[in-house]
Amino acid sequence: MTAWQFTPIAYLYFVAAVSALLLGVYAYRLRPVRGTTYFCLLSISVSIWTWGYILGLLNTSLSGKLLFLRLEYLGIIATNIFWLLFIITYIYHNHWLTHTTLTLLSVVPIVTYIQILTVEQHSFFYHIYELTNTNNLVVTHKVYGIGFILWTIYAYTTFFIGEMLLIWSIFRMPDQFRKQAIPIVSIVAMAMIPNFLYITNSNPIAPYDPTPLPFVISSILFVLMIRHYGFLNIVPVAHNLIFKNVNSGIIILDEHHRIIDINPIATDIINSTQQDILGKPLANFFPEIKDHIQTKNPKSNIEITKEEQTYELQATPLSYHKNESAGQILMLYDVTARTFLEQQQSLLIKELREALDQVKTLTGLLPICANCKQIRDPDGAWQQVETYIQSRSSAHFTHSICPTCVEELYPDYIQRRKQKSQ
Repeated sequence: MTAWQFTPIAYLYFVAAVSALLLGVYAYRLRPVRGTTYFCLLSISVSIWTWGYILGLLNTSLSGKLLFLRLEYLGIIATNIFWLLFIITYIYHNHWLTHTTLTLLSVVPIVTYIQILTVEQHSFFYHIYELTNTNNLVVTHKVYGIGFILWTIYAYTTFFIGEMLLIWSIFRMPDQFRKQAIPIVSIVAMAMIPNFLYITNSNPIAPYDPTPLPFVISSILFVLMIRHYGFLNIVPVAHNLIFKNVNSGIIILDEHHRIIDINPIATDIINSTQQDILGKPLANFFPEIKDHIQTKNPKSNIEITKEEQTYELQATPLSYHKNESAGQILMLYDVTARTFLEQQQSLLIKELREALDQVKTLTGLLPICANCKQIRDPDGAWQQVETYIQSRSSAHFTHSICPTCVEELYPDYIQRRKQKSQ
């Protein structure tokens, strides 16, 4: 345990181990972005794998190499498990991760690690595990047993399943996201090539195991590509779930207010094809909202008119974990019918108010003279009944004489009429 050796290539593995650990810390800080918890655990597992391998390589005793072999396989097994869990979560199928599924996925890894812990007591995993000297380095000579073969089949199967799920999700993305995601699949697939060469004794850099290095590089490139394209954090399969089932227009803008994604409803609103829209500034299609969108804190909603239709626009800023602008999501709601009803309501209210302005009523007690019938107004002045009423209502008077007053005022006229009638 106290005997150590050194090779300059160890620096490369040390850098890879530290990088994987830092990558795990970085992924942890990205929470709650979907899948980052498993990606954090995946990166830490790769770091453990790399540390276990390089420390086992540099140690020259059999007991030391067996100790670090257990650390190495802890990382290998965990890497395999968290890779698959990360992919399932990343493509929005984490509902598959039931207790039954997780239990079945854990059987082979647990049995495999028990074999590693007791590797000196059986030959099921390694038929031969002994020290040898290669290129002035004390390394191990291994002859694989059935346990190793079963584990390899399991590891490659789960890795292949994860890769197929990732490819499947890519084909469900729109074209512009597909072009960005295909390199990710290629990078991940290339990580397994060195491992295949290593276990088949075709390793071009023997006696070193190159497998941990591509995994670290792939993880870093994976994060950089997601970070660069930003919206892959929110779109892989959710793109279909949202864009194809929502009856409102959805437009996604980058930090430069260019349209990087749009759903069919929004393309119909703009009356153009997706190919003609993507990558173009939003102002090309909605110049009236340019100033509104470019503000740091856009209003929650504004109304715009397009092709005789009225839409309510809601803008939601997007940001990275450090509050750096990542663009905006615009929602366009068709409120044409609602706007029409509101206009009709306003018109009706206006007409009612105008009608009410023409209606005047008299209420309360009216002080009227018992003899001449004049009415006293609030200022104390006495007015004829018709003058008072006309000034306070819409009524108008025409003058006539009732039969009683005619007999009282014109008795001679009444007498003559009576005579003529006889």
